[in-house]
Amino acid sequence: MGSPFIQIDGICSIAASVMCVEAQHRLAFEILHGIGSFPLKAKRLKGVKKKCINKKVWSPADGAFVEDVLKVVAKGRGVETIQGIFLPINGYHMYKNVQKDVSHEAAVRLLLAHGPLLATLWVNDEYMICTTKNDLVYRGSSNREKDPNHTVVCFAYRFVGEELHLRVLDDHTEDGPVRWVLYKCIDEIHLLTLKEPLTKELIDRYRKKGQTESFLSNSANKVKAMLIRRLMTKYSELESSQGSSSCGRQSWEK
Repeated sequence: MGSPFIQIDGICSIAASVMCVEAQHRLAFEILHGIGSFPLKAKRLKGVKKKCINKKVWSPADGAFVEDVLKVVAKGRGVETIQGIFLPINGYHMYKNVQKDVSHEAAVRLLLAHGPLLATLWVNDEYMICTTKNDLVYRGSSNREKDPNHTVVCFAYRFVGEELHLRVLDDHTEDGPVRWVLYKCIDEIHLLTLKEPLTKELIDRYRKKGQTESFLSNSANKVKAMLIRRLMTKYSELESSQGSSSCGRQSWEK
């Protein structure tokens, strides 16, 4: 997943989008080249925030819609890393009415085949104390006129009885924190689309001098990558055979 970015000034949609772009590129690259092989780290949020301000899609009072942030990233060169490489995206798929259009099973298939993904929900004071450390599950806001909405990166799930819990990485502290959120709390889902992973040749140009892998660790990474590819292929085939929920889906590509 990589490390979280701490958001301030109501830029959670920007912070979560940047985190998700990096996570998607990390996963795509490491599936091909082995776990731990992706060395890039996205720059801090200032650059993307400035672009969003210039495009008038973000303001201190209203924040920004996730889809508008993703369009800014996609239409530009992507998210810049501290190594100077850009992480591009091609577009997104969006579900605006999740509880109506995406069942528990469909949500799990989307996460397994296309995750990590962006999830938007309404949060209250209780949300801040719910973390995986105390295993408290956030169960939603009862006052949407008062409580703000918030965007996080979702990367895992669990079923507890009939409840679906999503594991999310937040952007409030250095460790996220990581939280469990009841699926029924989620209003919107955004799935990023990448045209292709970054090439190994491009990554190798920016590796630090002396950063080499032993034959043993490299071989172990290749075995892990093979297992991940097999697992991802299985879930992709599952989605193709059963069909992910297309009802209510809106898609955009540059």
